Amino acid sequence: MRERSISHHLDELRRLGIDTIVPYVSNTSGQAHYPSELLSDHLWQDWDPIEVFVTAARQRGLKVQLSIPMLICGGDQPSGILEQHPAWALLGEDGKPLGSISPGHPQAREWVVRWLLELIQRYKPDGLLLDYMRFPSLASQLDAHSAARFARTYPATEQQENAENLQHFRELLLTELVGMISKRVRAVRPDLHVAIYSWGHHVTSGHRLAQNWPAWAAKGYIDEVNVCGYWYPDSYPKRWGKNHIEAFRTVLTDCRRQLEATGSDADLTFALGVKTSHGKVKTVVDIASYLRTAAQLQADGVTFFTWSYLVPFVPQLRQTRLLENYAAQRPIEDLTVANMRGTSDREASLKRSVGVADRKPPTIRVAAKDSTDRARKSAEFVGDGHGDQEQINAAIDALPDVGGTVILAAGTYDIRKVSGTLGGVLIGRSNVVLAGQGAATKLVLAADQNTNVIRIIGSGVHHVTIQDLSVDANRRENSTGLGDPNISHDRFEFCGIKGYCRDPRGPGAADLRDITIRNCEVRNAHRLGIMLEGSNLQVLNNVLGNAGSDSVELLTGPGMIRGNYVEITEQTHVAIGSDRGDSIQMSDNIVHIRAGGRLDIGFRTWADSQRHVINGNILVVDKGGECSLAMDLR
Repeated sequence: MRERSISHHLDELRRLGIDTIVPYVSNTSGQAHYPSELLSDHLWQDWDPIEVFVTAARQRGLKVQLSIPMLICGGDQPSGILEQHPAWALLGEDGKPLGSISPGHPQAREWVVRWLLELIQRYKPDGLLLDYMRFPSLASQLDAHSAARFARTYPATEQQENAENLQHFRELLLTELVGMISKRVRAVRPDLHVAIYSWGHHVTSGHRLAQNWPAWAAKGYIDEVNVCGYWYPDSYPKRWGKNHIEAFRTVLTDCRRQLEATGSDADLTFALGVKTSHGKVKTVVDIASYLRTAAQLQADGVTFFTWSYLVPFVPQLRQTRLLENYAAQRPIEDLTVANMRGTSDREASLKRSVGVADRKPPTIRVAAKDSTDRARKSAEFVGDGHGDQEQINAAIDALPDVGGTVILAAGTYDIRKVSGTLGGVLIGRSNVVLAGQGAATKLVLAADQNTNVIRIIGSGVHHVTIQDLSVDANRRENSTGLGDPNISHDRFEFCGIKGYCRDPRGPGAADLRDITIRNCEVRNAHRLGIMLEGSNLQVLNNVLGNAGSDSVELLTGPGMIRGNYVEITEQTHVAIGSDRGDSIQMSDNIVHIRAGGRLDIGFRTWADSQRHVINGNILVVDKGGECSLAMDLR
């Protein structure tokens, strides 16, 4: 009966689009969920549910990532292995042992590694998720062995300096242990995927948990950081945003930045807490909000805590194909409680928008000449530093008909005009995501190209997203492009990113739709930084700079320009504007004119257009900067 129940649930989660199971091998009291030789307390006696899960998962093509509560063994009171070896425990403020294994005790370290090796040899998992790889949230003192080592390493100093040294030492102990784990388990399984769970960006330095996971990623010890997604309307850090989704966005954004700074290719995933001690999600709409935000920030995956709490949402998850869409990196449609009740027409419309694509279109990776060795080895296409648009365009062309994602590794890409076209990087197909690693992915237009760095073109092309990369249109060395002033668009084919359905000199074509530019940096365009024409256009959370014409302009609508920072240091005509289109929202943008910067117009709408919303914007002019007109609403 138990085996049949497990099989039933694995069938269900597989149908939803979930591709990996993450079973816990023990609880936080040190009781094993399998007949371990190292943990003496077996919850299920001789029955091995982990083996049942692993076998059934492999029969269904599911991956297995074992989750291990690493250094917790009782919490505030020792239990499990710490009852046998109390000297391995960290101490509380009162000097009594806690239920936390010391990461610095050499015998404890060896036991932890042996435990992981037992799991690897017994179940041959695809990966490990190391939970509680940290100091406890309770105030704690070092075990006697680690305290003696600290005293030898840092002779007595002033109290403040001693506290700083102790923090550094605690971080060092964890880093040493993670390094030891990585070396030993990869000696047995070089292909093993090693992940850690973390509360987020704020615990990596100066925090009681001492979990400096960016250092672990930089050293190649870990392949994935799974961060906390346990944020709810009534339970989230107010300093991180005005609501729980903004707080969640802050966590993912800052974690991504920390990973990028290491130069590591480690994945960033998050744990969605369906129900936890902090709160719970109430509808599938809540789940969609998390997934939409994660997709916007190019998170590499999601885990659900836990499956049993997710089960009540299964019927609606089936109806919306929400998890399938997230895994396939398709746009996640806005959901409301009303439309979740559904009608046959609504469901048919949603299914049409999704299509009948394969469950998980591929991700194709491109690396630059100066990308890390690891990035270059894992990439399908590698540039040589001269005309790297060839490799990027080849990757886009290599995607299947259903579309997919092209990921550009951190590095500098030399972009040149493709002969007979209107740009360097060309996106002429639908359902494409072009994503970098933030500011570390730089697309720089070579001298004397006089073209668009990125050009989206094609009749009816839709659902194209460009995100997390830097575009330098290099206008000082690309300033001679003119075009024909008598042909609409022709004199504006010299942008950082341009989206328009056709060649201005060619035949008519159906408009673009659902084009999104987000979390990019676009500077130094001869004409416009970003110029888009079509419907459902979004320019979100970008950093924009000087341009010969506009930093960003949407020619038609509906569209949204929101959350962008525009920095003007030289002559620019318009910071944020629209053209003949209606229904353009310009909100929560900041236009900052630095000393020496000259801006003609801050915000502009065009004559005879209507139904615009302009709110929450800020325009700042430093001493020595100039702005002729803050707003021009025609």
